Amino acid sequence: MKIRLRFYGAAALVMLCALLSGCSPDSTSLIVKSEPDGAYITQSDTGAALGTAPVSIEYDKAKLLKKANKDNKAGCFRVKGFNARWVSGATASSTPSVRLCNPVGKSFTVTLKRNTNDPDLEKDLQFARQDKALQVQQQQAIAQKQQPTAAQPPE
Repeated sequence: MKIRLRFYGAAALVMLCALLSGCSPDSTSLIVKSEPDGAYITQSDTGAALGTAPVSIEYDKAKLLKKANKDNKAGCFRVKGFNARWVSGATASSTPSVRLCNPVGKSFTVTLKRNTNDPDLEKDLQFARQDKALQVQQQQAIAQKQQPTAAQPPE
């Protein structure tokens, strides 16, 4: 089973990294979302699987500098684009490359929108609702595990 990165988990991780200063200040994150939620995200040129939207991707400044992807404008870089595929088979794509300007320490978002005229929109909306309900259940289970149990009074 593939691990799916969810927005809340990814956002919490980014915030935790920022709070603990464990993440490099020379990195940036890019969150790829879909509307409706739940599309399967891949890189546009390689088809590499990234997971179910929303997914979070970390880029290291040193790696960006090494690649021949520097934009003509100072402080801008290009990263590979993305494709989305919903359970209905509908698809959407970003531009072939995504431009990040002054990316160090920032978080960016790309949202891939499903064409509402494509068939079976209700199927995708239903999947998004079910996926959201599952996320809520998972968050509640985690919260319950983290709550301290009340100490029993001595008899």
